[in-house]
Amino acid sequence: MGKHWAKDCRALKYRDLKATKDGETVHGMYYYHPLFGSLPGYEFTLEDIRVMADKRKAEFLRLVEQEKYPTNEIACYPSLKFVWGPLRVNKIGTFEYRGPDMNHPSIVFSVSELLVYLLKMIEEREINVEPSDLGIREPFRFEDNTIYVPSYATLKNLERQSIFNGFESSAVHSYCSKLLDLADEFPKTPRNINTIREMVKKKKTTSDEMLEMVKKNGYSYDDVPEDMLNHLALYHSSKLTSDLALLKRQFRI
Repeated sequence: MGKHWAKDCRALKYRDLKATKDGETVHGMYYYHPLFGSLPGYEFTLEDIRVMADKRKAEFLRLVEQEKYPTNEIACYPSLKFVWGPLRVNKIGTFEYRGPDMNHPSIVFSVSELLVYLLKMIEEREINVEPSDLGIREPFRFEDNTIYVPSYATLKNLERQSIFNGFESSAVHSYCSKLLDLADEFPKTPRNINTIREMVKKKKTTSDEMLEMVKKNGYSYDDVPEDMLNHLALYHSSKLTSDLALLKRQFRI
C-alpha cells in the first residue's frame, strides 16, 4: 500500500513474523501457526522428519475440525504436504525451496544452481553437516570432512534480518559470502552462480534497486504513490525478456 515495511515484504506477510511501524502492526500469515509456515528446524534422522510431519498434519486436522469443516478428504493427503514454509521435503525425497520465485529468473536459477551444487557435493563426498558454536562464529567452515553451520536460533535471527534489512545487515552479507566461499572449496564451481555472486559483491538485491528508483524519483519510502508503484512493476516486467535471454545464454537452453 505504498509503505516500505521490509526488504522482502512478501516473506514478512507469508512467514511467522510481526512488524510494527507508526503504530500499525502487520502479522505474517503463520504468525499464530508457526508449525506450518516457519523456517523448519534441523532434523537429524528420517524418523524425526516423519514424526514432525505427522505432528503438523494432526494439528492441521484439529484446526479444521475445530471450525466444523469435514476432514475426510484432507486426511488422505500425505503428511509431508502439511508445511508451507521456505523448505519442504516431498514424498519423492527431494527438497522444495520456496521464496525466490518473485525475483528475476536469472537470480532464481543462480540460487538454485548454488544449492543443487553444494547438496550434490555433500551427498557424493559423504560430508557431515553439523550445527555448532563454531558454525555461529564461522558459518560454513569446512574441515575434517565436516561443514559447520549455525544453530537454528541463529538462522531464525538471520532470517529476520534478511527479510527486514537485506545486505544492510553485515551478518546476512557475511553469511551469504561464506556460502559462496564454501562453493569455491570444491572443483568445477558452476559459472551460473555468478549472478548471485555479483549481487553479494555489490550488496544490492532487486529490492535495493527498487528502493533506489523510488528515492531517485524523489519519494519517501513510506509514502510511495500508486503511479510510482505502477512504474516499478512495469519497469521490472520489461526486464523479463532480456533476463530470459541472459538465462538462455548461461544455461545454454
